[in-house]
Amino acid sequence: MFRIFRLDEDKVLNEVLSKGFKRVLVQAPEGLRPHLKPMVDRLRKLGVTVFLSGNPCYGACNLAIREAEMLNVDLIVHVGHSPMVPSSRIPVVYLDAQYTVRTDRCLEKFKETLLRFHSLGLFSSIQFIGYLEEARKTLEEWGLNVFIGRGSGVKYAGQVLGCNYTSPLEVENRVEGFLFIGGGLFHPLGLSLLTDKPVMALNPLTCSLRDMDALKRRYLRRRYASIVEARNGRVFGVLVGLEPGQFRLRQAEGLKNLIEGLGKEAYLLGFNYLDASMLEAYTWIDVFVNTACPRLSLEDSERLSKPVLSPAELLVALGLMSWEEYIGEPSQT
Repeated sequence: MFRIFRLDEDKVLNEVLSKGFKRVLVQAPEGLRPHLKPMVDRLRKLGVTVFLSGNPCYGACNLAIREAEMLNVDLIVHVGHSPMVPSSRIPVVYLDAQYTVRTDRCLEKFKETLLRFHSLGLFSSIQFIGYLEEARKTLEEWGLNVFIGRGSGVKYAGQVLGCNYTSPLEVENRVEGFLFIGGGLFHPLGLSLLTDKPVMALNPLTCSLRDMDALKRRYLRRRYASIVEARNGRVFGVLVGLEPGQFRLRQAEGLKNLIEGLGKEAYLLGFNYLDASMLEAYTWIDVFVNTACPRLSLEDSERLSKPVLSPAELLVALGLMSWEEYIGEPSQT
């Protein structure tokens, strides 16, 4: 099968050979699973028993520690993400899976649009992080000042996670706008909600460019409507993610106490993997508050008939924070 990304299989084989591992669990997001067979077959030729994780994998926060313990494996091979969970009881090898499609033609296609900026901050998800230096070189040849921030809690300069935008925000004061290079709109939308600078999203696979402003305004209108609806809620469900990188029990319990202190009811709901539709069964809960992965509030909330608020949005709904403070704009009152 033709590959459009780099996968360092030798890194895994060297680790297995040097440590004498005999049982290995391979964990990968669905989009990378079609490409795992060559690596798995190489491991099997070494006499290694290989297990493939069939559970959803949305990031390194979903590290399959419990699966690995139940299957009694010696090593977890986590494909497609960089380290996030500080430590694991079972050794973990993280394999980047970075796309190799060139971006120069796509940049050239949108040269006129990008040249309206004098300075840009570049950022990306890990699968496309290798494009940033190539893009920097091209943009600087056009005369732009280009900055790639070094964030905390991420492996590469310019890298973002759905819950970590420290890389682009580190250069926010030095740029007129931001350019995301990668697939999907989740990450560029996430940054656009944290900055008042323009955010553009360039997809190298489709060679398309999108300004995030309209999507940001549509999202904020939807979030405001959810907050207004939540103000009438009497029963709240606080969602606690049980995955290693999403477990924020102290925050969840603090929010529960806050809600109850205002004379409302609050319940804690723990989960490993959660589809928004699964919450519909709790017909007696009026509002959900998400302390786990931000994707549930950002992408999936439209699929649920009840409001799903972030912790900050809960404060707005309870009258403890203004909408202007939440979106970072000065109050008109």
